[in-house]
Amino acid sequence: MSKKGCLRCLIATVVVVGLFFLFAWLITAQIHSPKCSIEKFYVPALDKAFSSNKSAATASNTTISFDLRFKNENGGGSGVYYDTLNISVYYYQKGNTGGELKRLPIGDVSIPRFYQAKVDHCLETVQTFGVPWEEARMAVANGSSTATMFRLDLVSSIRLKIPFRYVVTTDRKKLNLGVNVTVNDQGMKTVPGSLRLISASPHITPCCILILVLSVLCLNW
Repeated sequence: MSKKGCLRCLIATVVVVGLFFLFAWLITAQIHSPKCSIEKFYVPALDKAFSSNKSAATASNTTISFDLRFKNENGGGSGVYYDTLNISVYYYQKGNTGGELKRLPIGDVSIPRFYQAKVDHCLETVQTFGVPWEEARMAVANGSSTATMFRLDLVSSIRLKIPFRYVVTTDRKKLNLGVNVTVNDQGMKTVPGSLRLISASPHITPCCILILVLSVLCLNW
C-alpha cells in the first residue's frame, strides 16, 4: 500500500474512533443535572403584619427564610451526590442617581453535603446584615418591584450516580445557579409556585460541538 493510502487509512481510523467517543459522550450528555427551585421565600421585616412597629420589626426580624427544592429528573435508581452548597443572598438597592441597581451582599449560609435520590427540600434561614429596611419597606408600600428585589445564588459541585449494567458515578460537575426574587408587602415572593434557579455559567451544547468537529474534519480531508 502506498504512503498516501496508509495516510488515508490512518485518518479514517482516527475519524471513526473519534466519532465513536463523541457519540458516546453525546449519549451520556442526555443525563440531566438536577433542577433547583425556590418554593418559599419569606422576609419578616417586609411583612406589613409585623412591620407596623418599625423598630421592633428591624431589630428582631432581620432574617430571610426559604425552602429550596432539588429534583432529580433521571430514571429510577439514579441519584445525585452534592458537595457543600454555598448560598449567598443579595439585595438590589437603587443607586444615587435612581437609575442602575446596586447589588448588596446581605447574607450567606452553607448546607452540608448530602445524597439525593429523587426530590429533596432544604429549609434554611439567613441572618442578614446591611439591608436598608426603611427603603425596602417604602418600596413595598408603594408597590414597586425593582427596589424590593433580592437575589439568591447557589454554588456547589455534584456527582451523578447512573445505573447502567452496574452503577456508574460521574466526575464532579460545577453547579452555579441563581435567580432574582421580588417580594410583596406580606414579605413573600411575588411569583406563585416554584421559582427555578437557572445556570449562571455559559455552556456549549453537544450538537454545536459535533457540528464543529465534523466541519474541521471535512476541511482537512
